[in-house]
Amino acid sequence: MWKQLGKRLLIRLTLVTSIAVLVQVSSTWPSKADLLISCADNGEGAKEVGRFESDYQCMTCVDESAMKKFMLSAVYAADDCPPPAVLDVHVIGPINFADAYFFSTNAEFTRKSGHSFFRRLFLNSEGGQVEAALQIGTVVNSVTDTAIVQGHCYSACVLILMAAHRRVYIDEDVGIHRMSVDQLPSDVPITEENVNSYFSTEYEKIAEYAEKNGVDRSIVEAMKAVPSTEIRQLSYRQLRDFGLGYVNTTYAEVTRYKISRKYGHYGVAQYAGLLSKFETCVENLASTCSGKALAEYDEKIRVLEKAAAEAP
Repeated sequence: MWKQLGKRLLIRLTLVTSIAVLVQVSSTWPSKADLLISCADNGEGAKEVGRFESDYQCMTCVDESAMKKFMLSAVYAADDCPPPAVLDVHVIGPINFADAYFFSTNAEFTRKSGHSFFRRLFLNSEGGQVEAALQIGTVVNSVTDTAIVQGHCYSACVLILMAAHRRVYIDEDVGIHRMSVDQLPSDVPITEENVNSYFSTEYEKIAEYAEKNGVDRSIVEAMKAVPSTEIRQLSYRQLRDFGLGYVNTTYAEVTRYKISRKYGHYGVAQYAGLLSKFETCVENLASTCSGKALAEYDEKIRVLEKAAAEAP
C-alpha cells in the first residue's frame, strides 16, 4: 500500500523524464484553496504559481474574465519554474464549477493547439458538485496526464478518478457515499417523489459514466448503500476490484489494441505483465517491493504505450 512508505512519502511521476521518482513533501503545502497551479515537481520541490478560490454552483455563475485572467497569469508565471516549464493542477476542497470551467477551457485550447500546459492533477477533496465532477471527467485526459490522490478523495471526487487514464494514490484515502439533497437543483420542489426521481436519473447517469470508463457499475450500488452523512473508505484492493486501479481499464483496452497491431501477441502479453507487476508492487510496497522498482515498471509501461500510440 502507498501508506506503507509512511504518511508523507509519495510516488511522483516526473514529467521531465516521464519517470516516477520517490520524494518527500511537506504536509503543509499547499494550503486550502479550490484551484491551485504549481510548477511540476522535478525533484526541486513544487512551487505555487497561482490559486483561485470560489464557490460557483453553476456553469453560468462562473466569472469567465476572472478565470481566464487566473489561467493566463499562471501560464506566464510558469516561466519562473525549473525547466522545462510544466505545470500541475491541484483541486483542493469542494469541487465546483470553477474547476469544471478550468478543465473545459483548457481542453478546448488543447484540442485547437495540440498542446496542454498542464500534466498532473492532484486531488484533495471531500467532494462537491456531481455535475461539475462529471464535466471534468469528460475532458480531464485532454488536460492532464495523471490523477493523483494526495490527501483524500471522497464522494464526487471519485467521479474524476473514474475517468482518469492513470491513477496514483499517494494517500490511500478514497471514500464513497450516496448523493445528498444538496445536489438537487434549486428549481426542483423537495418532495419524496421528486427526490427519488431526480436521484434515480442521476445514479443511472453515473452508472453509464462509470461503465464507459471501465469501472464496474456496482460501485453505484455501493455508493447508494452509504448514508450521505457518512463515508465508506475503500482499500486499494477494493479500488482495483471496482476498476479504479493504476490504469483506466477502457484506456488499457484501447492501448492493448494498438500494441497488438504493432507488436502482436508478445507485446500484449508484455503490457499485461507490466501492469500486473505494477499493481502487485503497489500492494507490497516497503515489504517485497521498492519505490525504485515501481518507478521502473511505470517507465516501461509508459514507453510501451507511447511507442504503440505512435504506430501508423
